[in-house]
Amino acid sequence: MPEMEYKIAPTEFKAVGDLGQYEGYFSVIGNLDDGNDIIEPGAFLKTIGERGKRVKVFYAHDWTKLIGPPPTTLREDSHGLFAAGQLVLDSFWGKEAWALMKANALTEGSIGYEAVKFEFENAGSIGPMIRHLKEVRLFEISPVPLGMNALTEIRAVKAAMLHGLKSAIPPKETPKSPDDTAWDAAAVLRDVDGAQELRLVHAWVDAEGDPDVKASYKLPHHLADGHVVWRGVAASGAALMGARGGVTIPEADVVGVKRHLALHYKQFEKTPPWEESAGLDVYVEALQAITRELKEGRILSAASKEKVTSAISAMQGAMEALNALLEAATPPKAIDIAALARRVRLVGQYLTY
Repeated sequence: MPEMEYKIAPTEFKAVGDLGQYEGYFSVIGNLDDGNDIIEPGAFLKTIGERGKRVKVFYAHDWTKLIGPPPTTLREDSHGLFAAGQLVLDSFWGKEAWALMKANALTEGSIGYEAVKFEFENAGSIGPMIRHLKEVRLFEISPVPLGMNALTEIRAVKAAMLHGLKSAIPPKETPKSPDDTAWDAAAVLRDVDGAQELRLVHAWVDAEGDPDVKASYKLPHHLADGHVVWRGVAASGAALMGARGGVTIPEADVVGVKRHLALHYKQFEKTPPWEESAGLDVYVEALQAITRELKEGRILSAASKEKVTSAISAMQGAMEALNALLEAATPPKAIDIAALARRVRLVGQYLTY
């Protein structure tokens, strides 16, 4: 079952004639709705082409109340998603819906869909994030009753569905900092506040945590102004390579986090260390990035023992992957393993500070 969401909005929806015909808009394009979503132009085009003949018509999103065949007309225009069709008046709920439509008691259209492509807009430190829906997979349209209870229920369902989507923060290409920009995660986090800014900086957020609290986030790699920093990306990638010891996030979120970081690796013309084609230089740079950050930790008193321990585990995990590559290489690639080992031992000294 896909991760269904439901969207309700006032629309020009009405009964036509006397034989159960209806027509109107079931979704509006380009406006900010109550769920802080904006459906972008073109969002419905692919789903109409691929599955327009399979779109169902239900009464109030209840899949046990099928009230008609797929719409005879289903199109996206500059206003929104338009549909026209005919209800089955011999069915109980089809007859019921038709009677309410004719009485102007059932005048709002709604859709059941799956969000396929979307981006979050950083609207600043005030107000919630805005989601721009670029592509949706449409499953059904529904005439729905106007009423606060129904509207509240649909909002609650949507919020619950979105809850699970926000763990791995969707990737978005942002301006790059110069490759040699220093990375100081603790200093960056001192300059950010609120869910919008925190989401901009990190690759993962705890869906069960408080979105306005910094402890709910992991894998920072952006500056407060949104610029992505290579050393931050490398450190986050190394943490993922450290498996369980590097960073603790649900296994189901790992793919999404890798997708997020992979976009930034591409921006810096690097290959993510979890890809088979990754070169040894990726591992070396990742380890060096963590080492530099931890060296600065002598001054950053806010660096916790837990953070240092996690970083050591990440470095050890990356070295294990590096050793595996070395063993498989023919001929062996030259690299100063002893120097890397000294860096790992050096990190351990900071546990005493």
